[in-house]
This record gives sequence, structure tokens and C-alpha cells, in this order.
Amino acid sequence: MKTKGLRSATNSSDTFRYETTAHNSHTEVLIRVASKEDFNLICRLEAHSWNISQRASEDTLKTRFQLYQKYFFIAENKITHEPYGFLFILPVASFNENDRLVWANYAELATKPLRSQKCDHCYGISMSIVSEAPGGIGTALMKGVAHWCKTHGVKKFAWGGRMSNFRAAHEKGITMEEYFRGVLKGANREELAGVAVNSGARIVRAIENYYDDPDSLDYGLLVVYDLND
Repeated sequence: MKTKGLRSATNSSDTFRYETTAHNSHTEVLIRVASKEDFNLICRLEAHSWNISQRASEDTLKTRFQLYQKYFFIAENKITHEPYGFLFILPVASFNENDRLVWANYAELATKPLRSQKCDHCYGISMSIVSEAPGGIGTALMKGVAHWCKTHGVKKFAWGGRMSNFRAAHEKGITMEEYFRGVLKGANREELAGVAVNSGARIVRAIENYYDDPDSLDYGLLVVYDLND
């Protein structure tokens, strides 16, 4: 996918703009809230970021976008506005780090209207970044969205992601407890752990039976941004 062929709308009703430099590539990046005109762009970014078995359908994206447009964030080149990806978060009334977490439960909530008008926590649902994007876009997105959350009164922004390298370690006889200790020390590489370290989040714990994913043996990694300080 040639991202230069995509056009990025810039007339969102939310004036939030977060500018940063992607730490891996020194690319100047702009993070902004998606506008109504960005829906087709989001569908194309999703389609080119995941294989067909993993990507959200256009109908699912449409439902999420209609309900929670202001919680979609676009990452694009600050100068050319070439789009690199997007991140979608879900507002929730509360969040307990020790609860049993299942991604599908949050994904289902993201297709329904808010149950409570007071939501001072957010949970990450999906991040889609095209393969041609420069390095560091995931970290830039997380930093930008964490900043948006803090400026909008959110107390915690949590994210659970795949531990996609665990199966290979498990096949060598390494337990999850051992593997997670290695993640904390930086000895075992997990992309989300690197993003957390580079963007100010806490690595909290491994999540059992989090996501149907053979590479991670269904384990997830929970990271949390504490924003009420």
C-alpha cells in the first residue's frame, strides 16, 4: 500500500493537535482526532494493516465510528499529511487492573452506546499502522492519545496487546512467568512493552486468555498510563 495515495481530512471539530518526532525514524508526526470525512481513510488503513482474519469489518468500523468518532486518532506526517495509521480507544466508567480482561468483551462494548455519561477511564481497542509507516509511529500515537486523555480529564488509559513472541519461547520450555520477567527486564522483546517504555506507561502484567491468537498462546500484555497526577 502506498500511503502517499491516501488523503487525510483535517477539519475535525476537535481542535486537538499533538506534534512529536517518531523516535525510531525522526519523522515529524501529527496526531489528531478523526473527522467525519476520515471514515473511508480509516477503513483503508485497517485493510492494509491486518490480514483478512484479523481486521475489523467495514460494518464494525462504521458502528464504532458512528458511536465514538471523537475517540479515533489519526497519525500522519506533519508536513505532507501522509497518513500512517490510527488508534481507537473506548471510554469506560471504571477500570480495575486486576479484573479478568478479555479483548472481545471490550470490542463488543465498542459497538454499543455508552452506559454511563461519566467515563473518566479509557481502554485501547485497536491500533492499525501500515507496513510502510516509518518506525516509531505506534509510540507517537500512544503518547499523543495519552496526552489527549490527560487534557480531557481521563484518570487512566489502559491498553492490552498481544504477546506475539511468547509461543516461540514457550516451545523452548519457558513459562509465562519467566517470559514476563524477561519482558520487564527488556530481555524478551514485545512491541507493546517497547512502546510502553518509550511513552511513559507502566507494564502491569500478562493477561491469560486475552485474545484468540496462536502466536501469543492467547496471552496479552497490559500497560497503563496513570494520568491523574
